[in-house]
Amino acid sequence: DGTLPCNIRIYPEQESRAIVPDLAGPVEVLDKDNKVISVVNVSGLLGETEGTKHPHDAIFLPNGDMVVGAWNPGRLTYWKRLDAESIIV
Repeated sequence: DGTLPCNIRIYPEQESRAIVPDLAGPVEVLDKDNKVISVVNVSGLLGETEGTKHPHDAIFLPNGDMVVGAWNPGRLTYWKRLDAESIIV
């Protein structure tokens, strides 16, 4: 879990899910009851070399995918929403 959340964006049109980027690296997705339903460890998956160590903002697209903006040097990354059946743990 992160420790430096930047903001929270709530999407009523997407089952009231919310997205919370964190400067420590993860981006959390919350359900309508503010429970964490997904965490994307952006900095852990892409590393510092991609310039994505500090997610600063994030949005959901209408199809449920998300775009994450990181500062220093300023990068955008695109994350595709997967159905629960598609996820391998």
